[in-house]
Amino acid sequence: MKSSLTLLFFVCCSMFVQAQGPANWDQNTAYTHPALVLNGSTTYISVQDVPSGTAITSTSYWTTLDSQVPTTTPTGAESLTTPDASAVSNLSVPTTGADDPDLPNAGSTDVVLRGISTAGYVSSTSKLSGGFTISGGSMSVLATGKGGKEYLSTGSLQDTLNDPSMSLLTLGNSTPLHTNADWSTGSHVSELSSTNFFANYESDDSGLYVSLAAGSYLADVSSSDGDQGGTLVEVYNNYGFFDNTYGSSKLTGISTNGIVNAGSEPGQRMSAAVNIGNFGSDVNATKRIIIMAKWSMGVTSDHLEDPRLEVRDGSGTVIASNNDWSSNNTSVKTAIQTTGLMGGYRDKDAAIILNVAPGFYFMDVYSQDGDSGGSLVEVYDLDLLESIYGWNLGD
Repeated sequence: MKSSLTLLFFVCCSMFVQAQGPANWDQNTAYTHPALVLNGSTTYISVQDVPSGTAITSTSYWTTLDSQVPTTTPTGAESLTTPDASAVSNLSVPTTGADDPDLPNAGSTDVVLRGISTAGYVSSTSKLSGGFTISGGSMSVLATGKGGKEYLSTGSLQDTLNDPSMSLLTLGNSTPLHTNADWSTGSHVSELSSTNFFANYESDDSGLYVSLAAGSYLADVSSSDGDQGGTLVEVYNNYGFFDNTYGSSKLTGISTNGIVNAGSEPGQRMSAAVNIGNFGSDVNATKRIIIMAKWSMGVTSDHLEDPRLEVRDGSGTVIASNNDWSSNNTSVKTAIQTTGLMGGYRDKDAAIILNVAPGFYFMDVYSQDGDSGGSLVEVYDLDLLESIYGWNLGD
């Protein structure tokens, strides 16, 4: 087969070089093979060298090109038929860049963090702190410090902090921007009354309703009279709660800092709740967040050695948990490392990345090893941070 193809290639090349196309046939001309001639509308090719005076009809010397066209199907060509569509009807179109099954998908920047509330424990020597970061412009913020009213497993209410006092500070600055000990006699009583956030709470609980520029802040709640007990700290962005105006300013991240003791009762664990709202037109839009539980010495002299983090949805179902953030799958660890939010913290601190629908979610922090001490819980809007810093966390 190879020699036949080589001969055919040689013949075709020779025809092109020597003949450059068929000439008009002349019976009185001798032709050297291979030769192409045109007689009327028919093209002939020589079979061998043609002597002068040879008739064009002599089949010993001439044959027409038309006679060289195959009249049967070449061997092997039987398979070249129209494909049967039913044979491929169940095949799926391959996708490129398939989602990583271990890394939750990105969400929408139209879905935002609206606020955080934290139930924890305040003693005469410790405090409970709510932190938050504003980006994109100024924002009106509601912050409260209340005596906690969580129920123990026995069915009775925990001992509550009688007289909480609140200080609102710029992060890293010890001088308060605003303070309040009794919301009912403070300068924001009319605004706070309209929110109904103090219904069924005491007049000596604390509250602020202020406008803040973009930046990072702390709402610290401590004991005014040396009492100790359960405490609730809340920090809310007021859009969506009161005026329903979607502005350019957003909560980038929110956090709480408090004491965690051994056990799971109120006053032992620390529990934070975050509210997420959708302000876009896509009703199915979601939010990708990172939740972290870390050691902290900001509210007490000792830190929690080994925090354990659980996340519950609005119905109370545990949807995610983590003890050591380094135990996450590789793609999740890579995304966490990209953010830098766990930089300087230990492998035994906890971190979770989730994609969640708008609603309420609860983050409970427990002592994994029976130790007690300060712990920091943080929730960050990864979609917003990625749009600001240009991270590539993956799909």
